Amino acid sequence: MERVEELDGSLERLVGRRGVREGTSPPSASVGAIHAPLGALINYCSVQSQHFQMALFDRVHDAGWLITFMDYRISQLQQELDTLKYGEGPEAVAKAEEHAFELGQELEKTKRERDEAPCGSRLPRKT
Repeated sequence: MERVEELDGSLERLVGRRGVREGTSPPSASVGAIHAPLGALINYCSVQSQHFQMALFDRVHDAGWLITFMDYRISQLQQELDTLKYGEGPEAVAKAEEHAFELGQELEKTKRERDEAPCGSRLPRKT
């Protein structure tokens, strides 16, 4: 407590001797007692605060990049899922081609059977 009173007294003497620039109001004695020992730490704290802020900005930037990447990946997986779900993939195309080939063979078989049938069993054609 004595140290605070010493600082207050020295601050009052400094202000009394015109230690403060003219045109500015002198600080109160209690403010000087609190801030005088911390004067050297203010610059150090602001530098540390800037480093801390930059580290936070870097982390936020990295998190934003990760979110963007994961959003792209999720969209890609959703598209693959929709493709498989609605049968638009290469397997569905191969299956459709196989089905078309089978229908073509069945059509050829039907045409052969029709052509090989005896003439009497044919129905008259309408023209």
